[in-house]
Amino acid sequence: MARESTMSVSRRRAELGERERAVLGLMVAGFRNRRIAERLSISERAVKFQVSNILATLEVGSRTEAIARVREYELSHRSRLPGTVPARAAAA
Repeated sequence: MARESTMSVSRRRAELGERERAVLGLMVAGFRNRRIAERLSISERAVKFQVSNILATLEVGSRTEAIARVREYELSHRSRLPGTVPARAAAA
């Protein structure tokens, strides 16, 4: 199941536009809508629209779930890079 969800996150992330990827990156970094808007010089309403599109594209029900999916994806791919410690080994 985890492999399926990380694969679909990869596919779905590719479906996101440039602005949506920027918003998602800031969401993962812990920014709230107002700060994302300030950072990207767009309206807060535009951020809300982008977040809505991100949730629909990733097929998740909340920003927390979207962030969790992205982090899971990043961890699974980081562990495959040479010289890095797999996530499971790092937790031990």
